[in-house]
Amino acid sequence: MVSHSEIVINKNALRQDLRAWRLHDVLELASKYDKGFKILMELLDDYDSAIRKNALYVIQDMIKNNLLDAKKLKLVLDKIIKLTKDDDERVSLTAIETLNLILDKIELTPEDYEKVTNSLMKVLKSGMPILSEYAAEGLGTIGAKIAIIASKIIGWLFSLIKPGQKREVQSAAITALTEMAYKTKNKKIIDRIVKGMAEALDESDAYVQEKILTSLERLITRKEMISKQTLSLVFRKVRPLLRDKKLKDKADMVISRIMRVAKVDEQKQEVLSFKPQLDIERYSIQDVERLLDSGKQEIVVEMAKHDPQVLEKIIDLLNSEEYTRRIDALWVISRTVPYLGPTRAYSVLPVLGEFLKSKNKWVRDTAGRVLAEMYAYYEGVYHYVLSLIELLIKSQRKEDIEGALLLLKELNDKVGDLRLIRGSISLVLDLLDKDNLRGTALSFLAQQAHHLLRLDKETLEQLLEKLNQIKGKDKGIYEEIINSLIDVISEILKKRESAQS
Repeated sequence: MVSHSEIVINKNALRQDLRAWRLHDVLELASKYDKGFKILMELLDDYDSAIRKNALYVIQDMIKNNLLDAKKLKLVLDKIIKLTKDDDERVSLTAIETLNLILDKIELTPEDYEKVTNSLMKVLKSGMPILSEYAAEGLGTIGAKIAIIASKIIGWLFSLIKPGQKREVQSAAITALTEMAYKTKNKKIIDRIVKGMAEALDESDAYVQEKILTSLERLITRKEMISKQTLSLVFRKVRPLLRDKKLKDKADMVISRIMRVAKVDEQKQEVLSFKPQLDIERYSIQDVERLLDSGKQEIVVEMAKHDPQVLEKIIDLLNSEEYTRRIDALWVISRTVPYLGPTRAYSVLPVLGEFLKSKNKWVRDTAGRVLAEMYAYYEGVYHYVLSLIELLIKSQRKEDIEGALLLLKELNDKVGDLRLIRGSISLVLDLLDKDNLRGTALSFLAQQAHHLLRLDKETLEQLLEKLNQIKGKDKGIYEEIINSLIDVISEILKKRESAQS
């Protein structure tokens, strides 16, 4: 029998195992033998980014399996922190994921918490979409655990929300504050954050206000941790936003949430007392499937908003072998998007992409709405959603193209990004030439007619020309839609011409 001291571990062999994704073999050597772990640490500095990334995956497996003791963690932590600034964004992301896993699973020394905090603060300030959001989750976890560090970074995070900061930085700062307030057991911290967010509504632009409103709706579920004075302040600050067209829906969600959890004197705009909440405390995670079977999805939604473990359960059910389970889970997810946090949100993207191809209209429509809401709320979803649309369009399957157009419709209505609207019209111009897709493309244009006012003259003229070309085709089946669109575009162009003359 070979003893621990006699075994020969070859660095090149270990490196090849990492390259070939034989991560379990590397895990076994790194966890059993000091030399194996030493080589794994050396490979975190490898010139090949794929080796560095896979070495981090092995570290993650060690953490998940409780194989990374305090001594080994001390040796490897600085290297992981260094990799958060790696030139390869995939390596940086994996390093931040690894730090977040450490924060969830392992208690650190005050010195190490300080190191990790400083590292994540730098990543968040960089404003790189996915990286900043993952760093925000980590900072939220630290702040929830360590009150002294929370006090240090709360003011800093609020300073990043102020006008003049990059959108990605503002979004990540709000995420960090929200995660911290949602996870903490410290009443002073959550009250300070909720109060600060309410006050920040006064000096923020519409983008930040919308993010804050979504966070407030989530945090009010923790009413027992918020003072009546702070909840009254939220009510007073949010109520005027009901008159804002862009913010009305979000503001209404917050006001409705407050009215559900508290008795409010609407004249004085003060919280008088708290109401008993929806009876969810009598249920546990073991009751989730039974509640879904009983048609009590609303109770499961409230449980998921209050308990991250229930939310994890719902995400697991998205991949259930039972179709009805997957549909139930999709419905719950559609009501809890702001509660997911970046990590969970990104984890369900592939499932939602598959739902978008479903033959079931409700499933397709719901998946499209959820993806659009995630796009609006989580900056890092941007690349995935655009890649998904491109993939669906290239497939040439009618169902896939219908899914892509459905998603574009939801995005245009939810986000209103002029680049996306312009891009979707360019895409439709090509589809109008295809006999089997013309009806789908025209239906999309009819649903998006209210966005035509925002398009430039050149794009409108191209669309008008194309509509005139296809007029009379398909035995006049689509004549009414085509004529209506031609009239709308002609009227827009005529009014613009009159305004200029």
